[in-house]
Amino acid sequence: MARYPEVEALLNAYSGLDVQSVGRQIFERATESRANEASEGSYAGYLQRLKSDEGELTRLLELLLVPETWFFRDAGTFAFLTSFVRSEWRRRTDGAVLHVLSAPCSTGEEPYSIAMTLLEAGLKPSQFRLHASDISAKALAAAEAARYASASFRSPLTAVQTHFFDRGEERPTVCESVRSLVTFSQGNLVDQNFLAGNRRTFDVIFCKNLMIYLGQAGRGRVMANLDRLLKDGGLLFVGHSEVTLFHKAGYTPVSPAKAFGVRNARQPAEAAPVQQQRRMPRVRVGENHRRVHLSSAVVKQVESPHQPSRTNSATSLLDRARSLADRGDLHEAAKLCHSLIGDNSMDVGAYYLAGLIEQSQDRLAPAEEFFLKAIYLDPDHYDTLVQLCLLSQKQGDSAKVGHYRRRIRRLESAAKRG
Repeated sequence: MARYPEVEALLNAYSGLDVQSVGRQIFERATESRANEASEGSYAGYLQRLKSDEGELTRLLELLLVPETWFFRDAGTFAFLTSFVRSEWRRRTDGAVLHVLSAPCSTGEEPYSIAMTLLEAGLKPSQFRLHASDISAKALAAAEAARYASASFRSPLTAVQTHFFDRGEERPTVCESVRSLVTFSQGNLVDQNFLAGNRRTFDVIFCKNLMIYLGQAGRGRVMANLDRLLKDGGLLFVGHSEVTLFHKAGYTPVSPAKAFGVRNARQPAEAAPVQQQRRMPRVRVGENHRRVHLSSAVVKQVESPHQPSRTNSATSLLDRARSLADRGDLHEAAKLCHSLIGDNSMDVGAYYLAGLIEQSQDRLAPAEEFFLKAIYLDPDHYDTLVQLCLLSQKQGDSAKVGHYRRRIRRLESAAKRG
């Protein structure tokens, strides 16, 4: 029987959180920890505190949702943003200001990365407005301080990007000229009054890896807010496992898939399709492929000895399966994956994609089975380790989470030494 159902209901109403997404054991331990600290261990007293104090609800959330973010996470997203600015935004506007929202913005790495990208793309500070919001006051305080440890730098910065940081202090600090470009505010994206009064305000919205933690009602409220805030034809960047969710809701995925972007259906007639200046290479399994640091595009070419070479025909089928999945045709994509596995039981890429498809539909047991087969064939397959870590977190298995995190860190360390 589930423990603390009243707390679970309050959290769900406040933030949309689906406790299963973080793991019931983690939820119960966090509730007990906060009850001990805030109400001397009295569950009844803590429940009353939660009913009257939104700040305490936020503090409990902060225990459950540990920020996992870094600068320029998902490099394909930022490459697409650059192309959008250079090839579409400038062509279709005359002196207009680009309005961008990052929500939830966590500890600030994402909005600062957006600001740096827009500057690198050639926009002047006067040509864009960047708003960042998060439910956590603690996260916002860290964002405004803008001092970061090594965990925030999981991909090498370009020579230009390094100039956006002051290195004189103990930790790299985002320089004032960039910090001044971001306006931070505390806000709850699940609340229908989030940024109340704003309608069709933003040309670009970053809302990454929030929906995976929410129940159906919370997802619906977030989608309603995003639809209200995003301009006609606006760009929405989401987490890699969330693209399918938005596609089902009527959004159109952009190409390439590694941009993890969608557009709403209210496409302006004058908008031209964005042409990617340099197509990001796909992750290939068993060939020289990019080790992606927790879904970022931190690039390190690594040879995998575990996977036999795939025929051109099989490679083409796997690419087609990816394309079908990106467009939301999960049934056909899964059929192709199963066909590939039947023809070649050593195809790591097919097992990995099959696992992603199952995971996107909340079928966690078959997803884990496919991921475990992939990791059996290639113990160093980075993306699969990341997915197993996330899946274990959803299942509340802290031992497995720790195990997969250690393997991930070993691979990161080896890549840095290499």
